[in-house]
Amino acid sequence: MPQHRLLQSIVKAIGSAPLKLCVGFSGGSDSVALLHALRALGHECHAFHCNFHLRGDESNRDEQFCSNFCLRLGIPLHIEHFDVIGRKSATAGESVEMIARDMRYAAFEKYRSDHQLDYIAVAHHREDNIETFFLNLLRSSGVKGLGGMSVYGHNHLLRPMLSAPKQMVMDYIEANNLEYVTDSTNATDDYKRNRIRHHILPMLAREFDGSLDAIARSMAILQAQSATLEADTRRLSDTYMHDDGSIDVSSLAANEAAPTDALYRMVSPLGLSATMVNDILDNADASGRRFGNYELRRGRLSPSALHISPQGIIFEKIIVEHPGQLRCSPNQLIVDASAVDKSSLHIGTPRSGLRFDPYGMNGSKLVSDILREANIPTSSRADYPILYSGDTPIWIVGVRASRHYTISPDASFPCQALKITAQCQ
Repeated sequence: MPQHRLLQSIVKAIGSAPLKLCVGFSGGSDSVALLHALRALGHECHAFHCNFHLRGDESNRDEQFCSNFCLRLGIPLHIEHFDVIGRKSATAGESVEMIARDMRYAAFEKYRSDHQLDYIAVAHHREDNIETFFLNLLRSSGVKGLGGMSVYGHNHLLRPMLSAPKQMVMDYIEANNLEYVTDSTNATDDYKRNRIRHHILPMLAREFDGSLDAIARSMAILQAQSATLEADTRRLSDTYMHDDGSIDVSSLAANEAAPTDALYRMVSPLGLSATMVNDILDNADASGRRFGNYELRRGRLSPSALHISPQGIIFEKIIVEHPGQLRCSPNQLIVDASAVDKSSLHIGTPRSGLRFDPYGMNGSKLVSDILREANIPTSSRADYPILYSGDTPIWIVGVRASRHYTISPDASFPCQALKITAQCQ
């Protein structure tokens, strides 16, 4: 059994079987500890360093440090350069941090796939996860969001140190006389995560002994409860959703102990809000009422084809004063006014193999897959309305918006925006 507690924590998280890993390597203390520990445990490590050129000489210093570190240990290192500022100018409304994150994970996955590696290992630790808990709490997240990150994430992500406290990571650094570099932006309070890290977590640790351990245990419970809810949501779909995608609302309301929660869990991934769910249940016997891409017909909520009326698309320039004004109906989209040329916007239909970059997700998905997951009837998918900016799809009307044109809740307000309304029939 490994001697140092960090090594023991990693083995407990991912086991002892040797893995082939792409290791995200910034040169900071966390990634230095992770790379060194994984190699000490016998895993095949390929270090991957991203230079975003956002901190001038400091970015180049980090790259040189990573090169020297991996050379001394005989670890293969891949370095990739990114033009984040150029991407930012082409995708206004998306923060530099989100752009860098998307670029980083897309590059990690390509390298992992090209070199037939098992996972992408990243250096998140316990306090990183607790910061995520508070960020999601401030976003009114449910059980899944409050459960935070998992050791095994989507898209081959692996977080071997997720249960390890930050102090354990630093103890490992000291025990092995490891050097590391420090990102100067981590010392600022410019970002919400930094303010939580610098002020809230130290206050909790100081004023309430054992509070961070307690939060971490609560998050583990929430993750288990989230898995239970997901299994129950599948049961709901199996019970009340028919092959054509329609939902038997009347039966659900009559047989479920908490029908509002049950229906919301079924339809929220399809773009229906909690307010819509309440309205549906209050008027279950009505007919002809439309909710997003669904129509209520006497106790059954059925997906329906979306047709743009002769009035087509309406554009309205607005000023967004605060993030709350970004909320809109499923048939509306609010985009950064500087991100699109209104004259290039037009309605079309899906092209074969068309891919889309959904808001709130990394990478891209086939439009056909998004329509299928939204339970759009097969007969309606070929003609489903897509809003294009030139040749680029920016909105699957009423279903998903592209992440490259929307306004982030963390943007500077007030800001100029374009409200796009699809006149549907």
